Amino acid sequence: MKINIQQLDNSYSDELIDLILTIQQKEFNVPITIEDQPDLKQIESFYREPGGNFWGAFIEGELVGSIALVKFDERAGAVRKMFVKKSLEERN
Repeated sequence: MKINIQQLDNSYSDELIDLILTIQQKEFNVPITIEDQPDLKQIESFYREPGGNFWGAFIEGELVGSIALVKFDERAGAVRKMFVKKSLEERN
């Protein structure tokens, strides 16, 4: 099984929303919605333009993980949106 890591942009918003909301709501029972996380629809302007980034992990074309970096200034940032789907065996 080969994992491909790539930078994400706004074209991946729907896939990210599905991945992240599923984990938040169904796995961890967190009552959070997409309205609480507008950054997922604004990847480029929220993460990339200020100097951070958003990456996705793909297996056979399926988004299975994410991690983002928010840049605060030249010396500080924060890791956000770090999520990984359950293994293939557990998901079926």
